[in-house]
Amino acid sequence: MKIYLLNYLNLNDTQHADLLSIRNLPHIKALSANTDEITMQTHKTWLKTLSQNGGGVQANLALNDTSNNQKTLTQSIFHTYTANHTTQITAFANQSMLTKYYLAVIADGKIVGGVHFINDNEPKWGLFFKPKFSPFGISAVAFYFLDFCFSLTDTLYAMVQNKNQNALKFDLLFGFSVLKIDAKFHTLVQTKAEFNKHKQTALMQKIAKTSENFKIEFC
Repeated sequence: MKIYLLNYLNLNDTQHADLLSIRNLPHIKALSANTDEITMQTHKTWLKTLSQNGGGVQANLALNDTSNNQKTLTQSIFHTYTANHTTQITAFANQSMLTKYYLAVIADGKIVGGVHFINDNEPKWGLFFKPKFSPFGISAVAFYFLDFCFSLTDTLYAMVQNKNQNALKFDLLFGFSVLKIDAKFHTLVQTKAEFNKHKQTALMQKIAKTSENFKIEFC
């Protein structure tokens, strides 16, 4: 199965609608940091603020452009990266102003979820997927995307609602540890060194192999 990670700013209207239909599913919405229903109007307004906080000219063009420029613009924003994790990351210096990466996950031509990385003073990541999408695919995407996140930061955080035990177990599985717990959220943390060590475990090696089989790419 081929899986593509595509910048939200380069999705067309149909893809945005598909993405929102997954994010607004009751069980996903209830466990999100923002538990409100997100309308298309609210989503497009947010996309404009997203472009102002990292997308630059790429975002302003992509929101109104359905031509082949979208693919070129997307390629300019991301690292050249391969699923087997052996190719060096290239040509990122001129994109150092980017602080937010929101990517739709596309499998067999269909939106199946989304991942994000916010590279601010406390870099954090998150993800969501539609029900019944392959758990192997989810693990492969997470492994691949975490490798990308740690190419840009030495420390990564995750915010998980206390009642979201599945997400908590998932982050712990990928090497995160609990930093603190408040009335609503667990805050988890992992360093690049810890992740690189954790990748050598038998389970992570199996997931890494799965990541190769799924042929995940930025596009």
